[in-house]
Amino acid sequence: MIIVDRDLCYRWALEELGLKYQYQRFGLRNVVERFFGYLKQKTRRFNNINTWKIKFIEDYASTIATIRNLHIIKTQR
Repeated sequence: MIIVDRDLCYRWALEELGLKYQYQRFGLRNVVERFFGYLKQKTRRFNNINTWKIKFIEDYASTIATIRNLHIIKTQR
C-alpha cells in the first residue's frame, strides 16, 4: 500500500502500474515526509564530496533505509 497526497500524477502513475494506494492528508504520510526531510537536512554535509566517498554515502543511505524499514515492521506487529 502506497500513501499519496492530493497530487493527481501520483495516483495516475500508481493506477497505470496497478499498485494499490491510499489518499491521506495527514498521519503516516506526514511522518514519513518529516523523516526524509530530517534525513535530507542531516545529509546536506555530503553535498561537496569527493568521488571516493560515494560508496560510503551509498552504504550510509542504505543503512538508514534498512533501520527505518525495520522500525516500521516492528511497530506494525
